[in-house]
Amino acid sequence: MVRRKPAEVTTEYDELRLFVRTMAAFWGARFPGPISMAAWLESTLSAAEWAGRRIPLAGFRDAAHDMVVRSRLVSADAIREADVYLREHGAVTLTRMIGRVGNAVPRILARKRIATDEEFHIIKELLIDTNDKGLVGAARRTAERLIYDYEQRSRKAKA
Repeated sequence: MVRRKPAEVTTEYDELRLFVRTMAAFWGARFPGPISMAAWLESTLSAAEWAGRRIPLAGFRDAAHDMVVRSRLVSADAIREADVYLREHGAVTLTRMIGRVGNAVPRILARKRIATDEEFHIIKELLIDTNDKGLVGAARRTAERLIYDYEQRSRKAKA
């Protein structure tokens, strides 16, 4: 019996996969370094496909989140350039992806519970950020408590 993924999960997987691949190509072209992020990513994806393995959806979610975090370090012009590049290649824009991560934060804080590793990383990154883009005041204290609670639950689950 073959298990099928729901259409919305497959759509999210394909969307994130394209976003991550295209962003890696953009970062490499715009901010070249000694190691090509795009080449490394393509070799990893090719190796997984060759071995008959599929990169987990959570992996692409984490990679997309990392791209959003990295975007905090670049200018608004670079973000606009990325949006144009992504749109030209049929991928969701960086601005839209930034909004998704930003929209997740109020939901997590209102729920008063971190449900997934992805949410954990989103909140953890915001706590690391000590400038005006990070969490402040009561929201910061709530986030710190949520991180602590999630880490405690994770430790108990591993024990």
